[in-house]
Amino acid sequence: QFVREQLAGDILASDGPRERYASQVAATGFLALSRRYATGPYELWHLTLEDTIDTVGQAFMGLTMKCARCHDHKFDPISQRDYYALYGIFESTQFPWAGAEEFHSKQTPRLHFVALLPSDETETLRAAHEQAALLVDMSDAEVVSRFHADRLASYPPEIPSAYAVREGLPRSAFIQHAGDPGSPGPVVARGVPELFSMIPEPSIPDDQSGRRQLAEWLTHLDHPLTARVMVNRIWQHHFGRGIVSTPSNFGTRGAAPSHPELLDWLARRFMEQAWSIKTMHRLILTSETWRLSSDHDPENSAIDPSNEYLWRHDRQRLDAESIRDAMLTISGQLDRSRPGPHPFPPITSWTYTQHTQFRDFYPSAHRSVYLMTTRLQRHPFLALFDGPDTNTTTERRTSSIVPSQALYLMNSDDVKLEAEAFARRVMEVAPVDRVARAYSLAFQREPTPNESEDAEEFIMRYAERSDELAAWMSYCRSLLISHEAFYLD
Repeated sequence: QFVREQLAGDILASDGPRERYASQVAATGFLALSRRYATGPYELWHLTLEDTIDTVGQAFMGLTMKCARCHDHKFDPISQRDYYALYGIFESTQFPWAGAEEFHSKQTPRLHFVALLPSDETETLRAAHEQAALLVDMSDAEVVSRFHADRLASYPPEIPSAYAVREGLPRSAFIQHAGDPGSPGPVVARGVPELFSMIPEPSIPDDQSGRRQLAEWLTHLDHPLTARVMVNRIWQHHFGRGIVSTPSNFGTRGAAPSHPELLDWLARRFMEQAWSIKTMHRLILTSETWRLSSDHDPENSAIDPSNEYLWRHDRQRLDAESIRDAMLTISGQLDRSRPGPHPFPPITSWTYTQHTQFRDFYPSAHRSVYLMTTRLQRHPFLALFDGPDTNTTTERRTSSIVPSQALYLMNSDDVKLEAEAFARRVMEVAPVDRVARAYSLAFQREPTPNESEDAEEFIMRYAERSDELAAWMSYCRSLLISHEAFYLD
């Protein structure tokens, strides 16, 4: 369902239920965020569609398709015809355009949004604002773009909207010789790659883009790649490396699976369990392989030094989001509720351009999954700890150790506040239980006798020169930013 909504949520939304209309439409932001390569609408649009096709291919099928724009794929069985069959599907889709440098006389940007209300509810609100001359296309509930400046100010806030896609003018694409849209070749019917002959090729009606049919084809029980790609990504999340170590490239130029039978079995199990990601997490985390120690074994290391066959658990650092969430959890400051909308400025005040970009970041104690993510500028904390490039597909995170990370942890006001909150949690219990409480919160284990003795001596000496709270703050800070708090052993 998740895959289908990312590709065709706006189409599925019309089927109901009403309660899921907004989320299904918003899910197509996955496509809407395809890269733009010019400051005007639809300039170099073939490159935007190339990014869409390449991202869909890597994300769901583990296949790179970009080179098939100019010629048949040199290594994988993807032809130019296959590429332009997919190209036609996305060329038949209406993408949003944010406006960039395009301004009206009153410095109000042209915008294209899709309303997050069904057309009947949008009609009711439109009637209420008829005097404001709001221009709304009632056939698909889209707010007409590219708006007059004097009318944009009266855009009713009651109509929520999203940067999403909708159905466009259905048409098949022509092959572009050498990838040049100015050199058209034969027209190719909208469709899917022919190499997956074990799946019935979807029939795309003349009046539809084909995104719905593509989504259903990708999630067909006989599709050989979608489920394998997903379970491989889940496996990589837990082990640091996938069964296929090139998670976005299952082609001939990608790595061969280290355990092909296991990958097949996991994929089939995934589909049999209704594509439940939670069930797959539970299956992996309760396995003997996951529970292996990370201790070194000279004999095994001599045979398999890279641990390709998983004779031990590879030590790995938490990703940026998990580090942030862990620090908030340890300090007791994590807000587990679901947050409301970000406090964006009103649309009528927007004057952003390619050269004057939106740069705000909003403080939050919620889980990192709820943080605002800007397209052109990475979140300062997540970027520092190797968060992904938000402007491109990231198949595997890097994990660096650089001085700027240590400097941040030692000098950041946010970390100081978290250390204070952590210390106050520890001091809620009796003095004799505080070290054990600190270790339980930070590392989910009991301290060793030596660790307890060292901690008590540190607190005593520090408190002699300051006060007890300051001593515990210093000690808790050292636990909060320690190796054990950041790494899975």
